Amino acid sequence: MACPGNYPGAYSTCPRCQLPLVYPVVGKVWYIDSLIGRGGMGAVFLAHNVEDRRKRAAVKVLVSIAGEMKADRTDRMTRFTREASAMRRLTHVNIVELYDFVRERDGSLYLAMEYLEGPSLSKILKERGPLPAAEAVSLCLPVLSALEAAHKVGVIHRDIKPDNIVLSTQRDGNKESTRIKVVDFGVARLKGESVTDAGQALGTPAYMAPEQAQGNDIDERVDIYGVGVVLYELLTGQPPFLPPEAPNPNMAVLALIMTTDPEPPRARNAEISPALEAVVMRAMCRDRDQRYRSAAEFSAALQAALERPDDVTWTRPAVTPALVLPPAVAAASQMASQISAPSRSSRPAMPAPPLSSRSLSQSAAGSSRSLPPSAAIPPAASRALAGAASLSGSNASLTKAGASRTYKMLMVVFYLLLVSILLISLLVDRASCR
Repeated sequence: MACPGNYPGAYSTCPRCQLPLVYPVVGKVWYIDSLIGRGGMGAVFLAHNVEDRRKRAAVKVLVSIAGEMKADRTDRMTRFTREASAMRRLTHVNIVELYDFVRERDGSLYLAMEYLEGPSLSKILKERGPLPAAEAVSLCLPVLSALEAAHKVGVIHRDIKPDNIVLSTQRDGNKESTRIKVVDFGVARLKGESVTDAGQALGTPAYMAPEQAQGNDIDERVDIYGVGVVLYELLTGQPPFLPPEAPNPNMAVLALIMTTDPEPPRARNAEISPALEAVVMRAMCRDRDQRYRSAAEFSAALQAALERPDDVTWTRPAVTPALVLPPAVAAASQMASQISAPSRSSRPAMPAPPLSSRSLSQSAAGSSRSLPPSAAIPPAASRALAGAASLSGSNASLTKAGASRTYKMLMVVFYLLLVSILLISLLVDRASCR
């Protein structure tokens, strides 16, 4: 899949296939074989070691983007370098291994990482749907072990989701085994570094902790929340909050995360034990002080829930204050509620929509429920509402009349233009005949 073309040094991507133009041999160590995939940061290539073809690597490249602002380029390079710095600190059997971090002579940045063969948890979910409780927990325990090690050296992942957890096949001679690997530290936070992204909500919306969605300062508990969401999805087949049908669904789902408690997983899968449900709900509590203090504590609670399925050790608080929504998130939430409200009132009675849509509608409509019933509206207010309705109707009639007049005028202009063209063509023909 390598691009066969040769281009000047000013080109960063092939103008035909739009793939990043990379050196055949990166850092004099890794020979590029083929493309694995591409994303917002660049692309990932399969490579092999020039001295040992059996040793393979996934080489991630950051390349320039045509027309990119200098500040955006600097920001992307900072994040790429931060990913390398985070991975250099990490040595754990359940974390993808970093081999090399290379800056080539044209300024492009390369990460050579352990090449993983095997499906991500998102692929497993797509193929199998909800998993048995014991299997779901067994897939999350290695993730928590990896995060415990990362947190001890000051690395917060910030983007734990099924896509970033891989069930890798390990080969040792004729033997094969599988091992969970946590990947993609592209938005990781390193303790001790200067905070350059304050106020930014970095991560994947459906898996972000409330304080992370708000853009507040974060700590290791955002990863606890992320694993809780992943486990919820493994047990039920869906994350607790799905993006609603709205012009900006990502912002709307962030509003849900900051204002709404997730539906208990047993409401979606009755086979989940009460003890396991309590552990999952505590990990995803909107109040981070209520969550597990460490990945090790979360791991111990999961194992205890499997051993004692009826022993509920935590109860969700009766009231959890909603977080203040950032302006952009609040606007998206209001727009989503305005879109969903008319559709509910105009359609006949139907089964309840999925939780995410219903929760958004309920939280956004909370202020309307606090109003008195229509029978209690004062007469003056009733007359004002009636007047507004009649005014709205008359405005609609005026709008239709105006549209009709505009259509007629356009038709007249069209016919005049057509006649003019015919006359001009006749004059041209007569002139040519002379």
